[in-house]
Amino acid sequence: MYFLEPAAGIAVVTVLLAAFSKILQRKMIDKEKMKAHQEEMKVIQKKWKELLKEADKNKKEIDELQTKMLSGQTQMMNSTMKMSFFTLPAFFVAMWLLAQWYGKQLIVSPIPVIQFTNWIPQGLTMTPGYYEAYFSYYIIATVVFLIVERIYDFVKKKRKNEASKVEMKNENAGEKKTESIEEKKN
Repeated sequence: MYFLEPAAGIAVVTVLLAAFSKILQRKMIDKEKMKAHQEEMKVIQKKWKELLKEADKNKKEIDELQTKMLSGQTQMMNSTMKMSFFTLPAFFVAMWLLAQWYGKQLIVSPIPVIQFTNWIPQGLTMTPGYYEAYFSYYIIATVVFLIVERIYDFVKKKRKNEASKVEMKNENAGEKKTESIEEKKN
């Protein structure tokens, strides 16, 4: 039993799951904090590489930097793991539903999708199994959501910059008015 034509049903489930994952990612992972952390890790790694050139003299500092790098990597993995606690169960439920609804049907896809043999990609096909259609649609949906997210972030940043420019102009105009009023009083 299924509610939609197989390719459309798989596409709907895929888009919903990809949207759910992207929303969780935006809510649970602080991009600014992650960027700052990555920059800090680059600095630490650069210093660590320099210290390795004279490893005998700098053993204690190398150990301290390694500890910092490992703790930083652990923090990053923890934030990713938190998201997995929500997305993995949703993924398993989606795969189970797709297997129940479309498991024994021939699916005619409107676009070529990746064909798998023993979970190894073998090329493209227009008649995939439900899991092939799901993974191909998921890749497409993820790329589309990534593009939309980048455009959204760009527009948001542009608006923020424009608002700050307007605010600065207003402040400057206010200061000039105050100065001209003071000059008139004198």
